[in-house]
Amino acid sequence: MKELFRTLIVETVGLCNLRCSICPTNYYGKAFKKIMPEEIFRRLLPYFYPGLTVILTGWGEPLLDKDLEKRIASAKGLS
Repeated sequence: MKELFRTLIVETVGLCNLRCSICPTNYYGKAFKKIMPEEIFRRLLPYFYPGLTVILTGWGEPLLDKDLEKRIASAKGLS
């Protein structure tokens, strides 16, 4: 696969346990206020290549994802 990017941001969680007044998560619709299904995350894995920096966060709180540790291992190619 041709290496097109150096960094890929994958927001696996659109939830947050805080309610900061300036944060856009307060204004997300219900479609974004959830955790990414494992099936969708697995479909992204073929696009991760050595040297690619994968960031598993965005506006949401990644620690709310009970599968975060497993996803990190998968992104690193350990599982």
